[in-house]
Amino acid sequence: MGLQHSKKSLFLYILVDPYRDNVYKIGISKNPEQRLKSYRTHSPQCYFHQLYEIDDKKHEKQILYHLAGCMRVNNEVVHGNLHLIQNIVESYLEEHDQK
Repeated sequence: MGLQHSKKSLFLYILVDPYRDNVYKIGISKNPEQRLKSYRTHSPQCYFHQLYEIDDKKHEKQILYHLAGCMRVNNEVVHGNLHLIQNIVESYLEEHDQK
């Protein structure tokens, strides 16, 4: 992956496990490469659908709150349409100058 870190150095991700239909994980990490390695010990085929650099971990909770308004959310696990999830995440980040 070889991500370039800036001052923000915090990443929000959408994680996909191809064996779980319409179930995605939204999370944050300072080191997404290491986080993905840890997920792959349980689910070797999982991957990041998208990574976003953010400046504050509060954005994760706010995004999950917005997602819960239109789909089922259990902690960081979101049950719904991947493209809709991505659109909601990107709209939120744009509104909060994170894109």
